[in-house]
Amino acid sequence: MELKQLRYFMALVKYEHVSKTADFLNIAQPTLSKSLHTLERELGTPLFDRIGNRIRLNANGRRFREYAEKSLQYLDAGILDVKNTIYDITDRITVDCWCFAPIIWPCVAEYQRLNPLTEFMLLQSSLGQMGSLSDHEADFILRSSANEDAVSDSSSGQFWVSQTLFEEQMFLVMGPAFPAFNDLPVDTDTIDLSLLQDAPFITMRVNTAFINDITYQICQNAGFWPRILFQTDDFLLKMHIVRSGSAVAILPNACLDDARMLCPGLKILKIKNYESFRRIRLLRKRKMLLTEAAQDFWNFVLDYYNLPADERD
Repeated sequence: MELKQLRYFMALVKYEHVSKTADFLNIAQPTLSKSLHTLERELGTPLFDRIGNRIRLNANGRRFREYAEKSLQYLDAGILDVKNTIYDITDRITVDCWCFAPIIWPCVAEYQRLNPLTEFMLLQSSLGQMGSLSDHEADFILRSSANEDAVSDSSSGQFWVSQTLFEEQMFLVMGPAFPAFNDLPVDTDTIDLSLLQDAPFITMRVNTAFINDITYQICQNAGFWPRILFQTDDFLLKMHIVRSGSAVAILPNACLDDARMLCPGLKILKIKNYESFRRIRLLRKRKMLLTEAAQDFWNFVLDYYNLPADERD
């Protein structure tokens, strides 16, 4: 008895029709019929009753189906278990996110798919939770910046290696309830930011030790200092305020899908005469301080974002 005979048999049970089952299995009908006849001959009894063009399990077939189904379930479970041992790294990896955590989630999800025994703690930190680099026990820190500044903490002797993952463009977002929304041309995708010099903005809370909200830099380039109506590190609150029409905001590309869901009709505008980008960076501890799982994840991240191998300590 061959494994494919059992799989063919279970498909016949489902479709109760030889030609339809053959089409589903992408095999010739005579091949399927021969497989069934061989199986019935080996068991010494018919498994189906023929009713016109259809087939239906008889008493012997129903009895055999129960065991065939369990056998295939056990076999498939064994195959999956063996495949999982290929990726047998087990540990917990902690990523402390000093910017929008969903940015790194697709990479984490793909790694977990390949390494199902590895646990992740993906922490969304607010400004008040960040502290200094020397205070962090996380394996990695995800952060963003408008410049490529070096990241180290000389006070503790703990050196963090920084790797830029990608750059992304910043956009101005405006909710349909904002007073100037209806003044925008329907088909426009850019805006002269100087036209909003009197508009209220919402930004992250400002702390120059960690965050320099790029909103200030972009507005200064347009010739004005933004009038800040709200400051918050909570993305959900920020989008609630944008949806209410109380303020506008500048968001990175990584946040736009979630922003659209939270604010239907959101207008997303490129900033005219200014190419505004930010860098998304992942920081790691020195390799000698990384666990096997953390080191493996770091290498995976580099491959995921098509970055060169990291030879630094």
